[in-house]
Amino acid sequence: MKRILYSGLENIGDVVNSIVKDTDLQNGIQKSMLFKFWGKIVGKKFEKITRPVSINNKGELIVACANSMVTSELLIFKTDIQKKMQPYTKSLNINISDIVFSHKIWRQEKNTPDYTDTAPESTNAHAKKFNPDLIELDENELAMIRSSVEKNTFASKQQREKMLKAIINDLKYQKFLSMSDKN
Repeated sequence: MKRILYSGLENIGDVVNSIVKDTDLQNGIQKSMLFKFWGKIVGKKFEKITRPVSINNKGELIVACANSMVTSELLIFKTDIQKKMQPYTKSLNINISDIVFSHKIWRQEKNTPDYTDTAPESTNAHAKKFNPDLIELDENELAMIRSSVEKNTFASKQQREKMLKAIINDLKYQKFLSMSDKN
């Protein structure tokens, strides 16, 4: 089986930084994008039984695990996971100093959303009203995102389109949240 690395993502983080001037929004978008690739990083075996939760101020990626056995097994593969994560963190300008696995923070969600189609879950009540079709982006922003995604080498056109859609929806969601906070 051909192994696919997304090391061609070199300038995605730069595009996000140039489009979004608010540092908190930049960080949120970049973290959200990293979290989307979690399944590619850990593989199918761990994709549904682990979930990246946050990145703390020490640069530690906090990962919720379904049970203590999963936590123990991932600790064994921690170095490999960090190596697989490097192309993503580099392209998104995110510094991960360590990974912390914990089964104590696991919370089973009834309907885990497909983040490429909808907004990320949030405790913010406004998130339930999010409709990406109602948020418009500047044409220059869209052109920069499209250009950046097209310049990168992905495994297939379908993956490139999925990445483009995810970036656009994330940016729309971040703009929605910033508009909601102002109201």
